[in-house]
Amino acid sequence: MFNVIITGSTKGFGFALARKFLEFKDSVIISSRNKERVENSVSKLKNLFPDGQVLGTTCDVTKLEDVKALGQFAIENLESIDIWINNAGITSDYLPLVELTEKNVKSVIETNLLGTLYGCQVALKIMLRQNSGKIFNIEGLGSDKYVIANLLPYITSKAAIPNLTKALKLEIKGTKVQVHNISPGMMVTELVVKNLTQEPKIINILAETPKTVADYMVPKMRKIKGNGKKIKFLKGWKVAFKFMTAWRYKDRFMDKNGNLLIDLE
Repeated sequence: MFNVIITGSTKGFGFALARKFLEFKDSVIISSRNKERVENSVSKLKNLFPDGQVLGTTCDVTKLEDVKALGQFAIENLESIDIWINNAGITSDYLPLVELTEKNVKSVIETNLLGTLYGCQVALKIMLRQNSGKIFNIEGLGSDKYVIANLLPYITSKAAIPNLTKALKLEIKGTKVQVHNISPGMMVTELVVKNLTQEPKIINILAETPKTVADYMVPKMRKIKGNGKKIKFLKGWKVAFKFMTAWRYKDRFMDKNGNLLIDLE
């Protein structure tokens, strides 16, 4: 059983990851910058897993002191950290760069990129002391060659993740600490729904629920060996097959007008 820390985990993919790790009887700490969301999510998870160990604390990943406090909270309550997942992420408004505010641009870069760097730094210091542990960083739109217009801050933040992990792998060579990337693909979350309602067909074809992706990812995250690897949910052949059978996905998550047909997890 593992001790697992997940940033940005009171909803969406982070919450789904927490739930799946608890199914494996791992101990989980969830976090978010919103105290009420943390408390509510811990309560939900405890109801789902009465015998599981789940704790929560507030953490704004754009603040190094908050991330350090999260690491300290984990050590005080779990004694060690086996898995640290830098999941916290936000997106900018769906607008051209010239129309975005400074605050909008800055918040995305600080949360997605700086937050991941801080998470890696804090987790790595702890894991080097204990001589073990795995860090996972989350890829997204922009991490590969595919990009779109009007989400430039988000794409920029995610474009950096593969090289961040690659460089960190070099820094930890010779240690027993691992760093890997997760590529979850498109999921039906607030992050996606907020900005892609104008593409309901694409969402219906390519997207999955956070639970579906977490169910696939977590067993692989628990077993992964080596360093600098990627766990990818939406592989090329899957994409091709989905488009070939697009009729199967009509009105799956959204109607043709972009109205959501399911409750977000």
